[in-house]
Amino acid sequence: MMRNPSTTSLTNPPKKSLIQLAADKSSIGADVCAQLFNGSSDPILILSTNLQIEFANIAADKFFLSSGSRLQGKYLKEYLTAESLPKILSAVKHIQREVSQFRLEINALDGHRQEIVMDVTIFPIVDKRSIRSFHVVLRDVSQERQIEELVREAQKMEAIQYFVSGTSKELQHPLLAILKRIESIESKYRGRSFEYLSFKEFTSIINFLEVMRKQIKYCYGITEKLTNLNKKRLKFENDYCQANAVIREIARLKKQSFKSLDVQLKLRLSANLSSIGLGELEFNQIINHIIDNALQAIPAGGCLTIVTSNVVNSHQVRIEVSDNGVGIAPENLPHIFEPFFTTKQHGVDRSAGLGLSIVYSLVKAGHGQIHVKSSLRKGTTVQLIFPVAEHVKELQHSRK
Repeated sequence: MMRNPSTTSLTNPPKKSLIQLAADKSSIGADVCAQLFNGSSDPILILSTNLQIEFANIAADKFFLSSGSRLQGKYLKEYLTAESLPKILSAVKHIQREVSQFRLEINALDGHRQEIVMDVTIFPIVDKRSIRSFHVVLRDVSQERQIEELVREAQKMEAIQYFVSGTSKELQHPLLAILKRIESIESKYRGRSFEYLSFKEFTSIINFLEVMRKQIKYCYGITEKLTNLNKKRLKFENDYCQANAVIREIARLKKQSFKSLDVQLKLRLSANLSSIGLGELEFNQIINHIIDNALQAIPAGGCLTIVTSNVVNSHQVRIEVSDNGVGIAPENLPHIFEPFFTTKQHGVDRSAGLGLSIVYSLVKAGHGQIHVKSSLRKGTTVQLIFPVAEHVKELQHSRK
């Protein structure tokens, strides 16, 4: 049996309904007001102050009921999950106190008693300066939330892919250097009797082994960090490093990259630089990410400059990495540390938008500071400030 949309849920209302109130204050009739509500594809409810349903449009009846019955006279709590009812009650208290609309997200039960995520907006209906009922508009957002969850999962997978790619690159450089050194020794001394090695040659082999030991230790350090990724926050051991030595080693390893891109690298390193209170592996990652990020913005013939210095009258070390690349637009500058944020589409490798986010996390975990200044078509300067190793040890001792 077909229902008349103009009279749906309006039979013998306990008091003047919202539709009748609207009709009383306008030139249109109650039937037309009812048709307006029933013309909505979203469920619409009129609730009394004790959350009894006074009116429900056709969309609400179809959503909440599997049969042809009506919602009028029932209580809203019958169609809410246990977790959502307190949210609605809290929203009602807020509306009664502030006399203003309120928006929230809940889980409602449809006609098949399945949980559906709903976006809910509640409006107070005021009659003679007091709230007489509530006008509730619901919207099914379950599909939107499912899509958002799929997007988040895709972003996680993308993050893992870029992280693995970046880590692979960090391992690739030292492993390639080890391979080349082994091949060099092998080709030079294959077929020779070691009893005829000169002291100079023997010393050269020992130096080779020392360099390889450091590079293998570096690779092992990276893999060790990977095994600790499940920790909630980065916790560095009482470690320190010589920033100048790390920068020189990175410059040596990246020499070919700078050459192939026709970018000049200038180092202005303080002769008496204090050790910083950050491990060699962490500082290496920071500088590598900053340099890689800069190389994507520097055109052929450009220049990248690294300057180190002790901060006067302070237990701090300053490292500045400057380039004369394309620069960063003012509107983008506040977002550069956000994961996945990137404006680069070309260069050595398209940016994943993770480099500076990783840098920021490492710097903050190492009690450091990072500041970025940039001008379009002029270039960018990244300033790092770290406490000196001795000061970090004093702070750690005082906190025990």
